Amino acid sequence: MTKKMKVNLGISGGGVSSVAGLGALHRFLIERDVEIVSFSGASIGAVSVALLAANVVTREICDFLAEHVEEFCTPREGGYIIQKRVDQFLGGMLFRELPKECIVSITPLRSKFPTILTRKNAEDLTVGEVVSYSATLPIYFRSRKLKLNGKMARILDGGLLYNPPLNPETKNIIFGFTRGTKRSIAPWNIRQAKQEQKADEVYKPYTITKTTGKREDIFCAFLEGKDYMRKIFEQ
Repeated sequence: MTKKMKVNLGISGGGVSSVAGLGALHRFLIERDVEIVSFSGASIGAVSVALLAANVVTREICDFLAEHVEEFCTPREGGYIIQKRVDQFLGGMLFRELPKECIVSITPLRSKFPTILTRKNAEDLTVGEVVSYSATLPIYFRSRKLKLNGKMARILDGGLLYNPPLNPETKNIIFGFTRGTKRSIAPWNIRQAKQEQKADEVYKPYTITKTTGKREDIFCAFLEGKDYMRKIFEQ
C-alpha cells in the first residue's frame, strides 16, 4: 500500500470570491490521496481552515457561510460578528483545542509580536477570536486589539502579510483565488504571489465576481460561489 503524502492545506483570503473555491476544495479532498496534517489560512480563508481543522466538512462550511455572509460583511462590525458566529457554531472551542494543527496569520502594528497564531501560542483565545483577528480588512472593518504573552498590539487583516502562511514542516498546497483579468500590483497581492511561489502546489479557482461593498451585491456574489458548490456536490 502506498503511503499517503502528508501536506499542509492553505486557503488564501479574497472576500466572497474565496467561496467559489470551496467547490474546488471539496473535489480536491475527494480526489487526492493525501493526508492533511495541518491547515493554514488568512482573512476569510482563516475561517474555512479553522472549521476544517475542527473536522467540519466542506458542505457544512458552505452552509454556515451562506447563512451568515451578509452580516459578516457588515461595515466596521464584521470582524466581531465573525467571532460571535464561529464561536456559536463550534461551542466556544479554544483554538488550542482544535483536533488538527491550524496556522492563522495576523498583521500586528507592533514589532516583536507574533504574526502567526498556532495552537501553541494562541493562549486562551477561542477559534472565533483567532479567525476574526485575521479577517480584519483595513478601513472596511475596525482594527482589533490583541494581548499575547503580556504584550498588546493593534491587529490588521492577516492577508496583508501572509496570504496564507506556509508550514515549513511539510509539503504546502495552497488554494488561492483569481479575480478579474488584470494583474493587481497592490503590495499585499505581490506578497501573496511571492508566498505562492514558495508553495509546492497552487490551485487557483477562477471567479469574475467583483463587489461594490453593498450588502445585496455581496450576497449575490456569494450565491455565485454557492451555486458552484452545489454543482460540484451533485456530480
